[in-house]
Amino acid sequence: MPGPEITRSLSRNAPVSPFKGRMAADMIRGMPVQRALETLEFSRQKAAGILWKTLRAAVSNAEENHAADADDLMVARVEVNDGPILKRARFGARGRVSRVKRRRSHILVAVAAVEESAAPALAKPRRVRPETETESNPDEGGNS
Repeated sequence: MPGPEITRSLSRNAPVSPFKGRMAADMIRGMPVQRALETLEFSRQKAAGILWKTLRAAVSNAEENHAADADDLMVARVEVNDGPILKRARFGARGRVSRVKRRRSHILVAVAAVEESAAPALAKPRRVRPETETESNPDEGGNS
């Protein structure tokens, strides 16, 4: 059985540093597309707006090229990689100059159509606290 069809969108030379872009990308990784779009829309981060546009482009690509339904899509992969660095100068007192690096990013967003049976498998597994002896036998060993 082949895996789900993955559609991607790439935003190159986005004017946001990779560190700040990764912080916004961590918010939506593994979410359903509708929930991820709402999360990005109400986020105050600059990178969230760029990610929102890239995610919308990936959803449009999936709808157009693979006839996928937007309600059945999940964010399969989000990568924020280094782009070119623009080097500028900041002039200071006494003829001094310091470097300013304007960082840019390449942002990749991939969405995949997920069936109902596979949706829980993509979600994060919940951590279960192991049972202790007092929890398994409340009648024995209690402080009553």
